Amino acid sequence: MSEARIGVFICKCGGEISNIVDLDSLKEHVKKIPNVVYVEEHDFLCFSEGQEALKKAIREHKLNRIVIAACSPRLHEITFKRILSEEGVNPCMLEIVSIREQCAWPYPDNPSKATEKAKNMVKTAILRVKTLEEIGEVTVPAKLSVLVVGGGIAGITAALKLADYGFQVYLVEKEATLGGKGLQLGTVFPTEDCGVCMVPYKLERHRKCLFKYVELVLTNPRTKIFTKSIVEHVEGYLGNFKVIVRKNPTYVDFEKCVACGVCEEVCPIEVSNEFDFGLSKRKAIYMPSPHILPRTYIIDEENCSKCGECEKVCPFNAINLNEKLERIELNVGAIILTTGFREFNPKNMYGYGIYPDVITQLMLARMLDLSGPTGGRLVRVSDGKKPLKIVMIQCVGSRDPKINPYCSSICCSIALKHARSIKERHPEIDVTIVYKDIRLMGKYDEKYLMECERLGVNFVKGEVIDVKWDPELKRFRIKLESFSERKCLLADLIVLSTGFIPSANAIELAEVLDVSLRRDKFFASTHPKFAPLETNVSGIFVCGAAQGPTDISETINQALAVVSKVAKVLGKGEVRVRLSKAVVNENYCIGCRVCEISCPFNAAKVSVQGISNVVEVMCKECGICAAECPAEAIQLVNYRDEQLSEIIKGVLSS
Repeated sequence: MSEARIGVFICKCGGEISNIVDLDSLKEHVKKIPNVVYVEEHDFLCFSEGQEALKKAIREHKLNRIVIAACSPRLHEITFKRILSEEGVNPCMLEIVSIREQCAWPYPDNPSKATEKAKNMVKTAILRVKTLEEIGEVTVPAKLSVLVVGGGIAGITAALKLADYGFQVYLVEKEATLGGKGLQLGTVFPTEDCGVCMVPYKLERHRKCLFKYVELVLTNPRTKIFTKSIVEHVEGYLGNFKVIVRKNPTYVDFEKCVACGVCEEVCPIEVSNEFDFGLSKRKAIYMPSPHILPRTYIIDEENCSKCGECEKVCPFNAINLNEKLERIELNVGAIILTTGFREFNPKNMYGYGIYPDVITQLMLARMLDLSGPTGGRLVRVSDGKKPLKIVMIQCVGSRDPKINPYCSSICCSIALKHARSIKERHPEIDVTIVYKDIRLMGKYDEKYLMECERLGVNFVKGEVIDVKWDPELKRFRIKLESFSERKCLLADLIVLSTGFIPSANAIELAEVLDVSLRRDKFFASTHPKFAPLETNVSGIFVCGAAQGPTDISETINQALAVVSKVAKVLGKGEVRVRLSKAVVNENYCIGCRVCEISCPFNAAKVSVQGISNVVEVMCKECGICAAECPAEAIQLVNYRDEQLSEIIKGVLSS
C-alpha cells in the first residue's frame, strides 16, 4: 500500500461551525500531524464550489486519504464518497468528523472547549484514516422478478406497476379472492364514490373500478396469482431469494368457473356470511360479493360436508373436491409486503357481542353499501327497524395503554364520513359522536368535520363509562364523563370506531422472513424518515397498511414509491455490493452459531462443516456479530482490533 497522503477539509458551515470553533487554531494543530499534506477550509463543502475545491485538491496534491470536518456523515457522506470515486480514490478512504453536531452545537457559549474537542476528534479521524484498507465491490446477479405478499389495494397497485416495468410478478394472497378491505367499504373518502372504485396509478382522466383494476392483474402475462396461499419459507438475499409458497386447495378452478350459481342452488348448507358480519346468510359454496375477483365461487372448507352435489351439477367441471395442497418454489429478486390490517375486535366492550345493536364502523359500512346485505338501508340488527338515535364511540381499542396505545389515524375520518352519509340520507336521524380528540390526518378530511357540523351531527367530548340496555325505553343508556360532568345519552344503535391492528398472519410471516416488527406488531421500517419503505432485510420492502393504518390515497402513494425503489435496485439485473463487511477467521471459528443467532439481518450462516460465513449482500456492518463472538473469530473490515488499537495509542500519546 502506498504512503498515506492525507487531506483535511474543514467546513465553516455558513458560520455554524466557524462562529464557535477556532478554525485557525484547528488548522495549525492538524498541520503538525504526520502524513497530513494538505489542509483547507471552505464556507460550504457540500455546495458545488466546495466539491470542486475538494476535487482540485485531490488532483494537485495527489491525496489518497480524506478527512472532512463538517456536519453529520448522514447528510453528505454519499456525496463525498462519489467525489472520491470520480477522482480515482477508493471511497472507503474517507472519514467524516461531525464537529458541528458534536462540538459547535453542544458548546455555543464555550468556544475554547468546542475547539479543543474538535482538535481531538479530527486527530482521531486522521489516525483512523491512515489504517483504512481499500475495499472493493462485487456484482451479484439479480432476478428480474418480484414477490408481492397481499392482494389488497397496495398489492394490486404494486403488482401492476412492476409488470408495466417489465418485471415478472408473483402475487400471493391468503384469501380466495383479491381486493382486500376495499370490497367491504361501500363509499370511501375523500372522493365519496364506490368503495370498489379507486384512482389507478396511470394519470388517466377517468377512474377505474377496482373490479376492472383487479382484472388487469389476472390477465397480465407478467403476473401470476396465487390465492388461498401463504409464504411458507424464504432464504437467500437481495437479488436472489428462494421462496416456498404453500397453495392451499380452492376446490374451484377460477379459469373454468363462470359464476353461473348452479352449485349454490343445490348446496344444502346455509351459514352466517362473515363478509357481511352476519348481516346475511350464505351457502357453503358461495360468492362473497358481486365485485370479487377472480369472479368465482368459493368453497368454505369448515362448513362444507363434501356431499358432492355442487361437483355433480357444475356444467363446466370447475369443481374438484379432491384437490390437494401444493408447494411451489419461486425465485425472486425482491419481496414486497402489502398484508394490510384488520379491525380490532371489541368483544365485550360497550356491549359488543352482547347486544346485536352494538356494531362497528365496518359493519355500518356494509349496511350503507347499496350492494350490501341491506341494500343500503340503515337498520337495527335486532329488529330491522330504522334507528332514530345513533351514537358513535371513538377510540375503541385504540389510544388505550391497556390494549393498543397508538392512534389508528383514520378512525375519526371514517366516523365523520359515515355520520355525514347518514345525515344526508336521513336528516331526521340524530347522530352523536363521542370522542376523546378529533384527529384528522388526510388533507381533505377537515371538510368532513365542517359538513357534519353543518348537517347537525352532535359532538360530545368525553369518556364512555357504561352502556346498558333499557328494556322500558327499548334504547341504550350511555353514561359518559365529559369535562368532569356525568352525562347520559340514549341510542337505538351504537357504532364503535375501533382501532386497526396488523393482519392475522403478520407475526408468522415476520418469522418466516426474519423481518422485524414494531412493538405494535406492524412491520418495522429501517428508518421512519430516511427509509420508511425498507425493512431490516435488504430486498424486502413494506408499504401500505402493513406498516400501520393508512387510507387508500396514502396506500397507493406508498405502493408506487416502493415500486420505484425495487425497480432501481433490480433494474440492471445485477446488484453491486461493497465488501466493507464482517469477515471470519476460519482458524478461530468454533461453530457456536452465536453470530447466526445474534445477526438481525440474517447475514451470518454456519455451514455444515461448522464454520461461519457472511453473506456479503445481506451484511449491514452493524458489528453485533463481532461483539458477540466468544472466540473473536469475526471482525468488521476497517474496524479490526489492530486498527482500533493504533487509533487509541495515537490519541493517548498526545
